[in-house]
Amino acid sequence: MVAYLSQPPIKDNSTTSRLQCVGTRSPRSSWRPLSRANIQWDFNLYTIDRANASIGPLPQKILTFPKEATGLNGLCSLSESRLIAADSFGSCIWAIDLDTSSFPPNTAAAKKWLAHDTMYGVLELPDFQPGINGLKYHAHTSHAYYISTQKRLFCRVSVDHKTLEPTGEPEVLAKGMPGDDFIIDDTSVDDPVAYVTTHRDNSILKIHLTDGPGLGKVETALEGSMKLQDVLGPTAGVWAPGLEGKTAYFTSDGGLKNVLEDGVMRCAKVIKVDF
Repeated sequence: MVAYLSQPPIKDNSTTSRLQCVGTRSPRSSWRPLSRANIQWDFNLYTIDRANASIGPLPQKILTFPKEATGLNGLCSLSESRLIAADSFGSCIWAIDLDTSSFPPNTAAAKKWLAHDTMYGVLELPDFQPGINGLKYHAHTSHAYYISTQKRLFCRVSVDHKTLEPTGEPEVLAKGMPGDDFIIDDTSVDDPVAYVTTHRDNSILKIHLTDGPGLGKVETALEGSMKLQDVLGPTAGVWAPGLEGKTAYFTSDGGLKNVLEDGVMRCAKVIKVDF
């Protein structure tokens, strides 16, 4: 069973189109910012049941989020029955409790799990950027980690392993990078690290997660190992099956946010990286 978030076609009550592009011939086109006053959002949670291969995956909507949800983005699980989702423009994290009386779940309930200034995101920007973005839970450290793109932060918050509720205030581990998403390498229990895709900065960074003097230390993960044109606009990653900590795949957009000096947009790619 796979769970995923969706945003159906937006009902726009103004004359502004969501994807109105200014200067479509330029690879550095600018997009008209969205306005909460003009847009009617509708966010849902679906499951995909892949048990019956003969008829293919079957999506089923199990939850429509409250109207306060403004821009659902990153999604991860805390347990078999609880998920958390980043709300990029609601500046918060939602908790999603699945009804596990049936499998796959037929229903779910959502509540605001945590809101904090580090998650802040505003829609009305000339350069469209989310607030809280990538989101992952690491059971070994009992923390949820998240990226705040607009604020250029990488943060964590402690999670009670029994109640699965946040405890204490979020901590800022690193500053200054426009992160998008990340993957965690916990093959070394003593030194787990996050590999952060920076999208508009055309790089992948390594951030140390272990408490102590090295906590939050940022390094360039791919220095000297790949050509710049191979890592244009990295957005998300996943570990190769059975090769966690060694080999990962990353999606890249070819420089949509930051093309090379020649101004030529490259093709979007899936790149393989050996660490």
